[in-house]
Amino acid sequence: MGAGFSAFLVPIGVALHGLASGPNPQAADLVLLFLLVSGAFNMLNLLPMSRFDGGQVIRQVFPTRDGLMGATFLVTAAVLWIGWRIGIPMTALYGGLAVMLALSFLTQGKSTVKPRHELDEMTPAERMLVGFAYYAALGIHGHALIFASDRLFG
Repeated sequence: MGAGFSAFLVPIGVALHGLASGPNPQAADLVLLFLLVSGAFNMLNLLPMSRFDGGQVIRQVFPTRDGLMGATFLVTAAVLWIGWRIGIPMTALYGGLAVMLALSFLTQGKSTVKPRHELDEMTPAERMLVGFAYYAALGIHGHALIFASDRLFG
């Protein structure tokens, strides 16, 4: 479904958890598990790596090198903060960051990922809206991870 469309399922999952918490705690736990797994999967998909949707969107929205670096920095900071917030050890977060950095340097300028059809150039207004949507999806899936982790492990 993609990370953007899947973001619409997060508020539904949070509402279902609230409805099921009292009468059916097992169903509420299943909803939390769904939020945790889908949040993690979609956060990975939103990483600014060339093979993931996040990398494709970031390159389309921020065509300049400076814009690309700034957007990548914001995504990295958000992912590190969410990982810290849900209790992932800092050594694991730094290790994941190092792997992401190494892969970025190894594949820089060598990306073989090409869209099936040539993409139309985006207008500045389209870039702004798509950029907001990208960061909104990142935030919503981060919320899903935090919401589920706090209730399952907290």
